[in-house]
Amino acid sequence: MQVYVAVIFAYGVSALNTTEEKATCPLGYFPCGNLTVCLPQPLHCNGIDDCGNQADEENCGDNNGWPHLFDKYFGLP
Repeated sequence: MQVYVAVIFAYGVSALNTTEEKATCPLGYFPCGNLTVCLPQPLHCNGIDDCGNQADEENCGDNNGWPHLFDKYFGLP
């Protein structure tokens, strides 16, 4: 019983002591996830892992079909 309590206590203490340093990026740049690196906005969602941790390729959405829909509703007749 004492071994389990020690393991849980040690894990809880280490979990409380973790800190993440986030980058504050200037206008036109975005942070690379939990890294302290900022990249230019055009590199976000460009299909290339510029950050090294895929953070710049997250939350990109699915843009397939948008040009077709745009032309259908807003294009020239």
